[in-house]
Amino acid sequence: MNCPRCDEKLLLKEGEGHIGLTCNLCGGIWLSGGYLSSLKYENDFNPDDFIKSLQSSNPKETNLLCPGCGKKLNSSLINSIDTKWCHSCEGVWFDKNELGTLVTKYKEQNKGDVIASGVGDLLFIVGMLISN
Repeated sequence: MNCPRCDEKLLLKEGEGHIGLTCNLCGGIWLSGGYLSSLKYENDFNPDDFIKSLQSSNPKETNLLCPGCGKKLNSSLINSIDTKWCHSCEGVWFDKNELGTLVTKYKEQNKGDVIASGVGDLLFIVGMLISN
C-alpha cells in the first residue's frame, strides 16, 4: 500500500503513539476497515456507527486515492479535523498530527471516557474521534 499524499510505501508501525500503516515521508497514518472492525471488541467501539457518522457528515470527495482499494477518499469534518476516509473499504487516513490532535481533543472533552460513537486507536484510539 502506498501513501495517498506522497505515494511512499506505508509501513505497519507506531506513529503518533498509535499503531497503523504509517508513511515515513509525510507522517500520515492509515487505519484500514479491518483495523476498525477488529476494534469492536475493545472500548465499546462500534465501527458500523462510526462509518455511519462519517457518511452522514456531508462528506466531500477528494483527489486522494485510497491506499486499500484505489478509489477516491472522502473528506468529513470530525471534531474540527478534516478526516479522510474510504466509502468503499471503510479505511481512515490521518495526515500528520491529526490523529494525535483528535485523541487529545477527545480526552479533554470526555476526560478519558470511551464512547460508542467514537473512533480510537488500535490500543485506545478508535472510539475517540467523533464527539460532535
